[in-house]
Amino acid sequence: MAYSAWRVAAAAVRGTGHDETGSPCQDACAVRTSTNGEWIALVASDGAGTAANSQISSRYVADAFADALMANASRLQTQSPGAWLTDAVIQQVLDIRNALRAKAGSDDINSYHCTLVAALVGPSGGIAVHLGDGAVFGGVAAPGTPRKIDLASDYFLSQPQNGEYANETVFLTEKDWIKNIRIAPLATVDWVVLGTDGGMALAMVHEKLPKTGFVAPVLHVVQQHNDNDTRNNKLLAILSDPQANKLTNDDKTLVVAVRATCMSASGAFRAPISAQKSISTNGFTSATTPVASSNTLAGFSQRGITEGNAPQAAVKLKSVKKRWLLRRSVFIPAIALLFFSLTLGIYWATISIWAKTSPVVKTVKQDPSQKDPAVLAVPQLPAAAAPATPQNPASMPTGDKAESVPRL
Repeated sequence: MAYSAWRVAAAAVRGTGHDETGSPCQDACAVRTSTNGEWIALVASDGAGTAANSQISSRYVADAFADALMANASRLQTQSPGAWLTDAVIQQVLDIRNALRAKAGSDDINSYHCTLVAALVGPSGGIAVHLGDGAVFGGVAAPGTPRKIDLASDYFLSQPQNGEYANETVFLTEKDWIKNIRIAPLATVDWVVLGTDGGMALAMVHEKLPKTGFVAPVLHVVQQHNDNDTRNNKLLAILSDPQANKLTNDDKTLVVAVRATCMSASGAFRAPISAQKSISTNGFTSATTPVASSNTLAGFSQRGITEGNAPQAAVKLKSVKKRWLLRRSVFIPAIALLFFSLTLGIYWATISIWAKTSPVVKTVKQDPSQKDPAVLAVPQLPAAAAPATPQNPASMPTGDKAESVPRL
């Protein structure tokens, strides 16, 4: 077996939700090692559940991008990461997008939606690339011989990109992918963990903090086995554990790398500055603030899996630009305004009907001179007759033409 400065394990497991629907595993991962064994390229890709060809694209993206990243290793041995590396990564993504267009036979590659999480690391640092959900994090070992991994020391972290709403993310195949891709140079690191959102459901606490109770044992498993197949099988068994399926029924993918010179991990992860509010413009952050209480990590078993966590929704369907017409912050005030308008409309309709049918209002219309409502309620009596004017009896009609005269 060729020499390698790294011990790596990679595994992708079909989610139980996909078992129920009969859909294939839409996750994929790939690992490449340089000829001198000093550099490794790690890639994971998650195909969108709503995309018909996502299992094809995730497999292709994982393999193609791992090869593309490794092509940068020789230059990184003599030159520090810079704009040249960013340009190279962007060009490599463009090449992959063009290849997917060729597969689709069209400029529309929506049926190939997938995410990208990757890292290229070696003796002089490296680079991390992230587009979509999933995550990548890593750190350094303490100096000395042997070198021991201290999880309480500084580490880098790129958190998931989940979009505006739950179960939403961004994809490498979208038109605006360039706005969302994260490319960050890395200082020398001794261990790296990356994976899809299903894998990070096990390896992170609420997608914000690496889970010590899970990561430390996994790093130990990878470090203690020399055989690559054994490491992969061990990681596969962890991801397939029934307890893991209680945390998520999505596909689960993890890629873990540890320098061969490092020993088992100890310590506990610390939260990033100001509770993950220090994320820079490229989406990466480092940990410098200790976790307030060790109870944050309580309840995790040796593998960091607990039955107390609620499982995720059935099959995570990553919708693409399917937004609500109204956001929640606007929806509730809009309902309140609609209710108020409806109430006001009913009130004025009632007033209008009453105005047309009420006898009081009719009297006002018939006799505008009456202004006091109290007067209107009193029945109107006929006016008294005026006194009769005495007439000459000779001039009064007689016979049948005579009419009676009211007596006063």
